[in-house]
Order: sequence, then structure tokens, then C-alpha cells
Amino acid sequence: MPPEQPLDTATAVGTHGLGLGQGTALAAELGRLPGELVVVAVEGGDFTIGQGLGPAVAAAVPRAAEEVRAVLAAHRDRPAGQ
Repeated sequence: MPPEQPLDTATAVGTHGLGLGQGTALAAELGRLPGELVVVAVEGGDFTIGQGLGPAVAAAVPRAAEEVRAVLAAHRDRPAGQ
């Protein structure tokens, strides 16, 4: 999976600045990408410094948390090795 954009090596100071595509590409390159990767995400709306959690994002968090619970439960209930 190619990164969604090239890594800016002039300003990159750690892995926290990687996007999803860059992170998965790095994991693959390091041989650490799992056989299955499930991403549950809520897209932020306002990244202004000091801005708190917006209402739309706050409203999406419970559904995302439930989805994470469902994914974990499905994984837990699978036979070993599947």
C-alpha cells in the first residue's frame, strides 16, 4: 500500500505525524503488518490549537467505540489461527 503522500523528512520527527497509508506502508516495510488490519476511525473536524472535541465528533465516538467492541468480540470468538 503506497503512502497517501510522501513523508516530509524535513519536518518529520516521529511516527505520530504519519498518515494511515504511511503507517501501514512502514509496518509492511518493517515486516510488522498483520494479516488483517481493521481501522475504526472518526474524522476530526477542527484542528485549531485549543479547540475541544466538536459536537459531530463527540456524537460519533459512541458508535465508533461500539464498532471496536464488535470487532474485538468477533476476533476473540474466532478459532485460533483464523
